Amino acid sequence: MAAFGPPKASPTELLERFSIIGGTPQYQRWAGRRSLTGVIEDVILSPDAPLYDDPEHLIREEEGIREPGPYFGIMEAIARGYTDPTAIAGKLQISSQLATKFLRLAELGYVMRVEPLEPSHGGRARAYWKVSDPYFHFWFGHVFPNRSRLSRGRIKEVGAEI
Repeated sequence: MAAFGPPKASPTELLERFSIIGGTPQYQRWAGRRSLTGVIEDVILSPDAPLYDDPEHLIREEEGIREPGPYFGIMEAIARGYTDPTAIAGKLQISSQLATKFLRLAELGYVMRVEPLEPSHGGRARAYWKVSDPYFHFWFGHVFPNRSRLSRGRIKEVGAEI
């Protein structure tokens, strides 16, 4: 990944870059040697940019996903910090059973269940869900909920918030 990024990038800058773009070589290639701000504004947030809607296309193309809306909702909820099925269901205003059904995303590799190694202070620690890929986490946490503003050209504004 470091070979794709800006020359002389510090380890911290490379970690920040990875936490947004992830390790997919094509994503790194599209990002090129731009600064992280440049990557966010030019390669991700701009509606005509290569990474603007890649996660949406990938999920829509999955076999067995006819209506991707609920899947997008679950991905957004997890990326925004709702990590257990009850919280996800509450955020989406659906039943817990339905939210669990949609966690089929785990079978496809988009989300994963994390089991804590140590119990919490008062007893057993609870497992939680997380988005598997750093770019998908970033996209569903920042791009997906701002698509309306981005389509109106408010790229700098959304970029500044990120």
